[in-house]
Amino acid sequence: MHLRWIACGTFASLAAHAAGAQSRSLTPRQTHQVDSVVTAYMARSHAPGVSVAVSVGDQIAYAQGYGLADIEHRVRVSPATKFQGASTLKTITATAVLQLVAAHRLDLDAPIQNYCREYPVKQWPITARQLLGHQGGVRPSRGADVFNRTHYATVNDVIRNLAADSLVAEPGTRVVYTNEGFGLLACAIEGASGKSYAAYLRDALLTPAGMTGTVEDEFYALVSDRSRSYIVRTEANTKQWQGLWTPAHLASTKLNVPAMADPVDESWEPGAGNYLTTPSDLVRFAVALQSGKLLGDSLRALEFANQPLRDGTPSGRGWGWLLGSIDGTAAPRVIGSNWTGSSAVMMVPAWNVVVALSSNLEFEQPGDVVAALARIAAAKAPAGPR
Repeated sequence: MHLRWIACGTFASLAAHAAGAQSRSLTPRQTHQVDSVVTAYMARSHAPGVSVAVSVGDQIAYAQGYGLADIEHRVRVSPATKFQGASTLKTITATAVLQLVAAHRLDLDAPIQNYCREYPVKQWPITARQLLGHQGGVRPSRGADVFNRTHYATVNDVIRNLAADSLVAEPGTRVVYTNEGFGLLACAIEGASGKSYAAYLRDALLTPAGMTGTVEDEFYALVSDRSRSYIVRTEANTKQWQGLWTPAHLASTKLNVPAMADPVDESWEPGAGNYLTTPSDLVRFAVALQSGKLLGDSLRALEFANQPLRDGTPSGRGWGWLLGSIDGTAAPRVIGSNWTGSSAVMMVPAWNVVVALSSNLEFEQPGDVVAALARIAAAKAPAGPR
């Protein structure tokens, strides 16, 4: 229960704390340290392109692109390059749900079908509260979802495709990580707000937070500054992802060398990972959330509380966030990845630091990298070269 109270205590007074935070740019030494960490990560992972952003206080202190957004055309990554946001979108969806709770338009403990009428009643009732913490018993994604080629024009189309699936666990009894569950939350946002999911996010979250580089990942749209997507097959992930690698992958790719990722239509995962974003925008979202611009104190604290299972067992998860610590300090984070890219964001409120990183490499989990960058931004890393 310790982390639950760390999270609640930290975020209950977050708005006042953030309001008094002093913004600053990184020093030349810190910039050098960031560059060293990122370039080492790129060499280790073979990521063609990476972008990072850091805030210290309530302003972005550093934003930089590394490597190539498009290998074939030699287009370099810039802070404006858009990458797959993957599961970082879940934090935005969770915040949208809580905004509707604050407006008395959504009840966390009502059956989800009150707001998402396309989803049929199952063997057990499911609520938004359970879905937010991956406790709704909705199935996890399947291999076919990873390579989805079907275009879903609306959130309801996705829900109709999910409707026949049975629950894999009784809600509240265990954590089952699910993109599909956040699709139900996107559907509930539409039902409670009277707007499309995309319109609600634009009006209530993206615009107020200044997230001008965050857009739907539209398969057929021409999106400025969109990065290409790459895969790198290694000996380790060839074994780890047996069943995902197709005969064509195995025949056409060399180990440890970037290759073009399969085209995937991300419309299959609304609310969970169907947006493009930039690290700077992820940092702007976190800063807006910390400052009270998007949620009041009580609901924001609830978003970062350790949500227990029905029997009282802490889950280690908030709503959209994985709870944890860095050097004994509360540091909620989300690390998202799929076949078309990876993104991560970490908040360390006690240090007044937010760090985000995106890459155009599939299924990469840069948790150690964002932690290292947070230490650097807070001047808690070992001194580097002057």
